[in-house]
Amino acid sequence: MKKMNRALALLLALVLMLGAVVGTLTSCGDEQEACKVCIDTDNDGKCDNCGTEVKTYNPGGNNPGEKVNYTVSIKTVGGMALEGVVVTVYADNTFEDLEGYATTDGNGLATLKLPQANGYAIKLSGVPEGYLINDYYSFNGTSAVITLTSQVISNSSL
Repeated sequence: MKKMNRALALLLALVLMLGAVVGTLTSCGDEQEACKVCIDTDNDGKCDNCGTEVKTYNPGGNNPGEKVNYTVSIKTVGGMALEGVVVTVYADNTFEDLEGYATTDGNGLATLKLPQANGYAIKLSGVPEGYLINDYYSFNGTSAVITLTSQVISNSSL
């Protein structure tokens, strides 16, 4: 009987390891549940152990709604970082859904934690006088480098 129990325990451990390698990682949707490790072998979206809805996380894959770090770098054509530029990120170029904003640091970098997505639109404000800026910049991927060119400032009061 001990050999059979040992064999069953090893078989169960092997099945759990295979599930972790082949499948996706899951966790209980309800943090109050006693179940700590959820298994959804029949892919019905419910834990086989406790019956609660499971959240699925694909390591290295697309996880809609997951927040990730996005970085925007603002510099001049000459490579000088621009500090104090406000980077405003919208869901798309309709500018209806504000996703977040940040101000560039001394290295010209602004970091935002946004839902994982493609097609964000960036608007800049607070750019020093004399630099040309577009109406918006497209943001695909998790980093963007925006290089600004300068223009001649004509001011009759000088």
